[in-house]
Amino acid sequence: MSDWLDRLRGMVRQHDRAPDTEQSRAVAAVLGERVVHASEPAWLDAVAATLGDAPVDPRSLEHLVVTLRAPGYYGDLADEEVAAHRAFWARLAARHPGDAAVAAHHADVELTLGDAGEAMHLFLAAFDRQPELFFEMGWDLEDPAREAGGDLLFRWQLHLLRALIDSAADQGDEGDWPREVYSELLDEHQGEPDRLAALQRLGEELRRLEADGELPRAMVVRRRRRRDEG
Repeated sequence: MSDWLDRLRGMVRQHDRAPDTEQSRAVAAVLGERVVHASEPAWLDAVAATLGDAPVDPRSLEHLVVTLRAPGYYGDLADEEVAAHRAFWARLAARHPGDAAVAAHHADVELTLGDAGEAMHLFLAAFDRQPELFFEMGWDLEDPAREAGGDLLFRWQLHLLRALIDSAADQGDEGDWPREVYSELLDEHQGEPDRLAALQRLGEELRRLEADGELPRAMVVRRRRRRDEG
């Protein structure tokens, strides 16, 4: 399935920048004051205090992600600093258990700095609550999902297929992707009735979309040609 994912990464949905808020301005200010704090843990404590218990608005979350999860940022952290970052995101997620986006970013930090298996549990729980997060954060999780195996892998695969179905109308000539991935998953899980039943429920939705004309015409034509060739 990796070949499909390499092509799918270009489909990640981009969002307009969230508007600034009083909270986001305060968060941006304290994030810019790293040098005035004695240590990384002290700085993160100051960021957490600035956020308080109020919901994390989208612009504040953007600031946190850009500053605390910049490419290569974690490479030079000492063990104490790694622990502080993991604790910061765990505490933020615990404060806001209903915020799936915060939970997903907590999972991403855990994947990078901590336990990959626990990270997959956290990711999938976030995707269950807010499936559209898969478009932003789910494509690149095939390797850790396969390392986790079992139900975690299968749940990730269901989210992948769900995302492909949801985006089918926007895929143009690539509209075969949901059907191809569906077929691959049926083959992979042969002999597992419960998993096949879950997949077949999504397969029924694919057939309904095709019957209603909601899938690209190219998909229908190619499938008919393949049947004729067979």
